[in-house]
Amino acid sequence: MRRFSPASRLCGACSADPGDSGDCLVAEIGQDAVHIWAPNPDLRCTTTSVSAHTLYENRNPFVFREPSGTLDLRAATYDQRDERTVRVGGKTSFEPQKYSMRLEGAIQRGYRAVTFGGIRDPRLVQNSLEQMKVIRADIEERIRRIFGQTNSTMRIVLYGANGVMGGYEPIQTPAGHELGVLLDVIADTQERANEVLAVARAFLVHADFPGRLNLNAGNVAFPFSPSDVEVGMVFEFLKECVVIPENPLQLVRIEIGEVGG
Repeated sequence: MRRFSPASRLCGACSADPGDSGDCLVAEIGQDAVHIWAPNPDLRCTTTSVSAHTLYENRNPFVFREPSGTLDLRAATYDQRDERTVRVGGKTSFEPQKYSMRLEGAIQRGYRAVTFGGIRDPRLVQNSLEQMKVIRADIEERIRRIFGQTNSTMRIVLYGANGVMGGYEPIQTPAGHELGVLLDVIADTQERANEVLAVARAFLVHADFPGRLNLNAGNVAFPFSPSDVEVGMVFEFLKECVVIPENPLQLVRIEIGEVGG
C-alpha cells in the first residue's frame, strides 16, 4: 500500500469536515481501493465531504479528463470505514489518450479604478434594478460629454440585489434595507480610469430618482476616504487551447541548480 498526502484534486483538506484548504489529507492507495483520512484530529472525512469535492472545478463529477486520458468514476463507491476515514472503491475505468497539455494566455486589458459604498434610501433600494439602468445611462452620457469617446468600460454592481450572479440571478426583487454598490472602471490608462470613475461616482452620489428625499447628503455612503482606489493593471484570459506534444516534456523546461552557497 502506498501513502500520499495529496493537495491537488483534494485541495488540501477541503474534502474533510470541516473543510480546511490549509491542512492536508492522507490517501492510502491499495490494489482495489483508496482510503482517505485527515491526520489532524479536529478534521474528519465523510462520504459526503469526499464525494462532494468531485464537483469542484469539474464539468462532470463522474468523468475526469486528465493529461494522459479520461478517468470514469460513475461506478465508484464511497464507504465510511470509521469516524474519520472514507474508502473509495468500486469499478473505475481509464481510457488512455494521447498526452495533452492545456495552455492559457493572458493579455493586459487596461487599468482599473474602483469605489465601493452603501445605499440605504428605501425608495432607491426598492427599485434599485430599474433605477440603476436609468442612472447608468445618465452617467454614460455625462462621460461622453466630458471626455468624448473613451476607451473605457464601467460596471455598477449591486450586492444584495444581483451582484454575485448578475443576469443569471433568479431572484429579481432585492430583499433587505440596504445595498452595497461597486463602481468599477477600466480604461487604457490609470489617469483616465481615475477621471472616469470620479465623474461616475459624483453623479451616482447625487443622481435624482422618483421619490428622492435627500438633496445634498447623497445616495451613497462610503466606508473609507478617499473613496476611489487605484487597482492598477488589469489582465484577462485571451486564449485557451489544448496541445498534443510529441512527448510530455516537449513544452516543459527543467533547470537544476545548486541550493545554498
